[in-house]
Amino acid sequence: MQKIKKRLAALALGACMLVGAAGTISTYSALNVGASSMAMSGGKYYTDFSSYDEAKSAAEELNIELNAEGSVLLKNDGTLPLKGNERVSVFGSIENNLQNNTKISDSVSTAFEKAGYKTNQVLADFYRAEARDTRGVERTDFGVRVENSFDLYNDLAIIVIGRAGGEMSDLNTAIAEEEKETYLGEDQGWEHQDLYDGNDEGYSYASSPEDEGAYKHKHELQLSDSEQALVKYVEAQNFKHIVFVLNMSCAFETYNLEQDPLINAIVWIGRPGETGIHALPQLLSGERNFSGKVSDEWYKDFTADPIWQNFGYNRQHFGFPKTVTYTNPFTGEQATTTEYPTNYLYPDGTHTSDLAAPRFNGLNGIDVEEDIYLGYKYVETYYQDVYNGVQPIPAQYSSMSKEDAAAAWYADTVTHAFGSGLSYTDFSINIEGVYVDEAKTVTLAEAAEDPSNFASSDNGTTKVVQKYKKLYIDATVENTGDVAGKEVVQIYASAPYIKGGIEKPAMRLIAFGKTVELEPGESQMLTIEANIQDMASYDFDDSNGSNTRGYELDYGDYVIYASNSSHVDLATLEGQDAEKDAQDFYEFTLGSGEGCVYQQLDDFSDNVVSNKFSDAEEGITDTQYNSIRDDVGNGSSYTVNNGNGARMTRMNREEGFVASYPAPPTVADMTLSQNFIDDMLLSARFDADFIIDENGTPLYDESDEEWYKAEADIPSGWTQGTGQTDANGQYEYLLSDMAGIDPDGTTPIVGGVWNGKTGVQAWETFMNQLTWDEIKVIIEQGNFTTAAIPTINKAQGSDQDRPNMFGGTHNWCDEVVIASTWNTELAHMEGIITANMGIFKGHTGWYGPGMNQHRSPFSGRNNDYYSQDGIHAGYMGIAVVQGAQSRGVNTFLKHFALNDQESTRNGMVLFLWGSEQTWREGGFKPFQMCMQEGAASSAMSGFARICGEACNVNYRLLTGIAREEWGYKGIFITDAQPGTKACASTDLMIRSGNGLMLRNNHVNDAYNRWEVSGTWDASLRDGKGGVMVGGDVYAGQEFVFNDKITNPETQEVGAEYVGVDKEVVNWNQYYYARISAQTTLYQAANSVTNRNGVNFVSWSKGGEQVIGQGTNASFSVAMAAEDLNGCTDVSYAVTDGVLPEGLTLNAATGTISGIVTGTAGEYEITVTCTIDQWITGTAEYTISISDAFTWEEEAPAKVGEEYYGTLNTSVVTEANGYTNITYTLGEGELPAGLVLTENGILEGTPTEEGVYDFVVSVSATNGGNTVTFSYAKQITVEDDGIAPIAISEDGYWVIDGVKTDVRAEAEDGVTPTISIDPDTKHWIINGVDTGIVAEGKDGAAGQDGQDGQDGNDGADGESGGCGGVVAGGSLASAAIVLAGGAAFAAVLRKRADK
Repeated sequence: MQKIKKRLAALALGACMLVGAAGTISTYSALNVGASSMAMSGGKYYTDFSSYDEAKSAAEELNIELNAEGSVLLKNDGTLPLKGNERVSVFGSIENNLQNNTKISDSVSTAFEKAGYKTNQVLADFYRAEARDTRGVERTDFGVRVENSFDLYNDLAIIVIGRAGGEMSDLNTAIAEEEKETYLGEDQGWEHQDLYDGNDEGYSYASSPEDEGAYKHKHELQLSDSEQALVKYVEAQNFKHIVFVLNMSCAFETYNLEQDPLINAIVWIGRPGETGIHALPQLLSGERNFSGKVSDEWYKDFTADPIWQNFGYNRQHFGFPKTVTYTNPFTGEQATTTEYPTNYLYPDGTHTSDLAAPRFNGLNGIDVEEDIYLGYKYVETYYQDVYNGVQPIPAQYSSMSKEDAAAAWYADTVTHAFGSGLSYTDFSINIEGVYVDEAKTVTLAEAAEDPSNFASSDNGTTKVVQKYKKLYIDATVENTGDVAGKEVVQIYASAPYIKGGIEKPAMRLIAFGKTVELEPGESQMLTIEANIQDMASYDFDDSNGSNTRGYELDYGDYVIYASNSSHVDLATLEGQDAEKDAQDFYEFTLGSGEGCVYQQLDDFSDNVVSNKFSDAEEGITDTQYNSIRDDVGNGSSYTVNNGNGARMTRMNREEGFVASYPAPPTVADMTLSQNFIDDMLLSARFDADFIIDENGTPLYDESDEEWYKAEADIPSGWTQGTGQTDANGQYEYLLSDMAGIDPDGTTPIVGGVWNGKTGVQAWETFMNQLTWDEIKVIIEQGNFTTAAIPTINKAQGSDQDRPNMFGGTHNWCDEVVIASTWNTELAHMEGIITANMGIFKGHTGWYGPGMNQHRSPFSGRNNDYYSQDGIHAGYMGIAVVQGAQSRGVNTFLKHFALNDQESTRNGMVLFLWGSEQTWREGGFKPFQMCMQEGAASSAMSGFARICGEACNVNYRLLTGIAREEWGYKGIFITDAQPGTKACASTDLMIRSGNGLMLRNNHVNDAYNRWEVSGTWDASLRDGKGGVMVGGDVYAGQEFVFNDKITNPETQEVGAEYVGVDKEVVNWNQYYYARISAQTTLYQAANSVTNRNGVNFVSWSKGGEQVIGQGTNASFSVAMAAEDLNGCTDVSYAVTDGVLPEGLTLNAATGTISGIVTGTAGEYEITVTCTIDQWITGTAEYTISISDAFTWEEEAPAKVGEEYYGTLNTSVVTEANGYTNITYTLGEGELPAGLVLTENGILEGTPTEEGVYDFVVSVSATNGGNTVTFSYAKQITVEDDGIAPIAISEDGYWVIDGVKTDVRAEAEDGVTPTISIDPDTKHWIINGVDTGIVAEGKDGAAGQDGQDGQDGNDGADGESGGCGGVVAGGSLASAAIVLAGGAAFAAVLRKRADK
């Protein structure tokens, strides 16, 4: 374990070196480690550990550290810290089965036991026996034995409750449990603002409290009735202290618990992962100090959160889903489906759940009406506006001053501010200076006197880049308390709000940093970097009248806050203890008078930024690209809804938050227009092969699309190969040749295979080698992998899922815990260790981290996402991405974008409506940061739809924003089974910028194919080629959505498109398929997929070696130097099969050598070559060992006959340097009756038949060394069990069981004359040739012989039979008696002495 701790310390040091010098700390905004990692490692990647087990142990240790810094102390009345040896009783149905992502950890009671506490095992056994894991369901019927245990274990009661949620499962906003507005049976003194008040039947848009069976429903983030009963029960047991533990990835309504004097402390632990629960007892004892801060705004009443009005299935307003019956429009059969409150309606008023889009339960929508005011941005803005008189005093506080009303409203609204968390000590935070240059020579206030310092522009001729892009905030943190601890410094910007101008929050997080552990009285100055553009507001509709649209900084007074949470108490900010409190501020004025700074360029890429989802604001009124669902308000002629009554609210400060507060959707809001239906369903069915008439007209007209390419747009140098390869089956240029080559590079490359060529030229040459079919394979095979392309030495990738558990390796704590550490160094280490574990398991890509926002605490996927705030999430994600990619593992950010709820996500179509400002400042922001500062190599697109277009086929999102504005060069892959959500066809996907299809069900979807359309036609473009689409792929097939789409000729709903057999050229298909494949290969070349350039193809063919026994052999199984690409850490091992005895493999050189002493035969072995400790290849070898020895025998072995055999050799002789040669039995068993002499003679008389396998061991001395050879021999001792000579019942001689024609005519029993003809080898009886060859067979045991007339007494026969070739042709006879009374002569064999 000490070794692991040292390794963690080394990784931490590496992270510290990345983020700043000692005594300072930077967020990751200035770094681009992922992009430069190839250069830093010489184009290769190496592991930090010697084995997977070592990396796993490091993960387990780091996970405890993450939980120690990520768990949040929400309440402490002074009870904590404990002594650490208390007697503890742990309550809760999940104490033995924590909500923990996937893998199970130790129970809470076990963790405390291991930490030195004395835990109540009787109570623990009760929960183990029940094996209950139902969140929210508790018991209090413990029985006498358990209750008696409380007398002993009464120092501390821990109550742990949990909530689940997960993929496809949001937490419920209405459950079948009544809310009586009580706590532990008493009036709680307040009421929820907006709980669902209806019955348990299927939803109704017109439900009311007067409906039969109606009641006020609880939601899932309240204490359930049984949980309240448990709290009441525990409080009645007279425990000295009670600590309440929240095991969940979300915020929770804790107000009543906060006010309960018997609850001494509340701790949020998130989902702690495999080992994280062991941090909790350390924290409670004070062994570690709390330093975690929450990543969400915690409301007293979640129904008072503006998001409550539009989330999930909206059951909080309309009730529960219901089952309905409908007629299948294609089959005419009756069927059932589930209808949801969020289901949109067709223009005729029917629900879209009626299978009009088969296999998904309707079209659904969510209006993001809170706009930019998510979480703390809403709360802090309203608080400050009321305090400053910008917004009216809320009605319930009208009798107060505006300052008191603001404070009272805040106290009644929030239990825990975003970024807040308690500690056992106190800190002061003071800003020492704010600068715009790294040298700290120009202050922000000085730079702001000239607003042009922050402006950027590009008029097509001249580009003006922003002069100052960053802030450097120096803040000193001092531990003013009594115990050691860490503090988080959060930097918030407050920009001037001009009524009627750009909407902006009063507080906006722009950066943060965390101290080292400070002893009491110790201080540390942090230098925290922030992007100035993150202070700007995105003005999509020219709200301030500047005649510009984009990122803008209004002139006026700004405040920079350094704080320990998002809440700044304006009344005390400048109090007498300002130097000692944990908040400070810095003021500056930008410009003078009216005006703004326009930042036309993205501050990272310096590319032009422009509206992508606000066409109406650009004067374009006939497109669907307006992300606000407001046909009246935006003035567009393109309508989303069927009628002019549909409007969408945007919460804003101009009207006031009360007047513009979000509202649930109306039926008008949910009724779609026909043109919107046409576009949505046609887009879902896009397929380039679908040609609808003989003129070559495609089903989907591309000519007006932004992506449209004509023949002239295809680069003149493009062509595709024919598949011709070298002898190894490979092209001239391999994937390793492309490592570090920028596909957009225009500067000539110096050195290497591309010397003198630009990056563009190099990639063109490389891609020209591929066939069209190889290009298609790269796109189509994205099923948790990237395709193997042997011709360019690209191995198959292994891309694995789960942000919290990469490919089944380590179950980390959830991303919320990681974010709640506010410690980018720990996050960076998590990325590094995760990559290491993945590499050892053979994984190349990680579907993580998750970068979506916590829009609502009810979102089931919050455990996969970091934070409610985009900047906070972005910096944590950057750290993880850089960590993982620094070790060569591709990270896939997920899910781009706006995948902020699970309801209506699976098997449905989800439309999200909101302002472009909301998306850019919120949901897009963490992805932007990770793609830019983090240099993320890959991202997974989401299912949600912006402007009606699914994100995975949304050209303006994937290409317009990510690639063209942000400069992203990575891969986009779809989420799983996108076709089943009617949101991605492969052909449309590649046009949009999405290059990989995650098709994990391996079948074509009913509404679009997984295949890339088209075939290669080499005759096009003067022999350079192009792609033809159409043909017989859809000939005679009707378009699947024909009952809901408008016929363009008749303008009636019910278009009948039928495919025809017609081939046409499609330049879009060629252009975007090739670009998509190139993007995938670019990332593969710069990751562990490239295997450090090692080429196994030639070596893996293996080979065969023929070696003589006794030979001093030496041959190599090593790889050729040119195939190792300069790698020097190479080792070899036999991983299957065994080497012949005497041979050994030198692991370092790959040489097999030694004197072969093993048994002759063929030896098949598998050699594994391991390079740089993680790259492995295998080769099969056959080693054929020829015998140095031969076996000679006079005759086969027979029972009862003498046997003589010798082991001869011409190799192991004195002439060849061998002495002291001896022969012994090595293994096996000799035939009974035979012995092996030391000079290699096997002799004797076998006494038992059978097959005998044995090994003769030959020992000799050679060159002073003793060597031992083995010779394997099998001897079969025969005994045919048949008397060789007998008389048949009718009086004829029988020899070896064969009846002869010779009669046994002797009457006096005289022995017949028997001999063997020396020439024919036939038996001769009484001079008659029987024609039977004397070959001999095993005989059966003979019976006792009887006295014959002329014979002697017969002996006991053992193995009858006298057949066999007589040695030397001589024959001797002896009289014996046959069973039938006749006598014959036994043939005996003689041998000459050897």
